[in-house]
Amino acid sequence: MGRSTSQISVTTTKEQAVPGKVKNLRAVALSPETIEVTWEPPSGNGPTAAQYKLFYIREGTLYSRSLLGCMISVSDSLDGLSLMWFLGLQMKKTSYTLHGMDKYVEYVIRVEAEGANGAGLSSEPITVRTLSDLPSMPPADVRYEF
Repeated sequence: MGRSTSQISVTTTKEQAVPGKVKNLRAVALSPETIEVTWEPPSGNGPTAAQYKLFYIREGTLYSRSLLGCMISVSDSLDGLSLMWFLGLQMKKTSYTLHGMDKYVEYVIRVEAEGANGAGLSSEPITVRTLSDLPSMPPADVRYEF
């Protein structure tokens, strides 16, 4: 029989629960440069959310510009590594209006609920397109015929 090693001590701690996924994530373009995002708190018997984190990125890009100069976080995607810009607000409310977006562009948005023990699972991502810009001039030479 071979030699044995000295004893190893293993200590475990109880897993800390985090909030579940937010529900009913919605995004509506209010203007060419504004998106209103709303959601409901997670349901279930998990801990309540103390705050929320909102993530968004332009559809089809690996980067997004910083509107407020806040931090960038890294997230894995099916196509490899993609950067998701984290809007650095620790919101307690369940809505936020994004301003300064690009006109007639699709954005992918997701939200995480965060509790005392960290963030829960991210919501399913949703896509919303900002509105197109207003015409520079009213229509001219409009005719109606029977």
